[in-house]
Amino acid sequence: MTNETIQSADVIFYRPKSFIGWVISKVTNSPYSHVALAIDSNTLIEANRFIKTRVVPIEYDKEITHIYRLDSLTKEEQDKIVSIALSYEGTDYDYAQILEMFLRIVLNLKRTLFNNQKKLTCSEVVDSSFYKAGIKRKDIEFLYDITPEELLQKYSLHRVL
Repeated sequence: MTNETIQSADVIFYRPKSFIGWVISKVTNSPYSHVALAIDSNTLIEANRFIKTRVVPIEYDKEITHIYRLDSLTKEEQDKIVSIALSYEGTDYDYAQILEMFLRIVLNLKRTLFNNQKKLTCSEVVDSSFYKAGIKRKDIEFLYDITPEELLQKYSLHRVL
C-alpha cells in the first residue's frame, strides 16, 4: 500500500492501540476509537487527547488503520472540506464532550449535554468539515457531537483500504 491511494478528504479510522482507545471502542460498540481527515496523500489533520488539533504525516498500518471515502466527491468538494478542516488547526481538545458522549451512549440520552464549539474531538473535525462543506448528512441529530462509528452512519462513506 502506498499513500498515493489515499485522497484528500478521505477519513482515516483507527482501531484502538491503547487502554483509552479500547474503552472508547467498547462503549461505542465500534471497532474504531479514533478518526482523522486526510489533507492529501501524505498528511492528515486530527484532534487527539493531550494535544491541539494538528496536521501530521499519515502513518498507515493495515492492522489498525482503515480508509473510508465519501461517495461521488468532486475535487471542489474535497478542497472545501480540507480548507474547513485546516481552519481548525491549533484548536484545543474537548475533554468534556468525550465525557458527555459516554454519558449519552450509556444513559441513552437523546440530546447533547455540553459541547464547547471552541474545542474539538476527532469525530467533530470530520463531521464539522463535511457538514460545513455542504456534504449530505443522514440527519442533524448530534451534529458535531458524534463518535467515529456514528460518522459511518451519518455519511455515505465506503471503505477503500
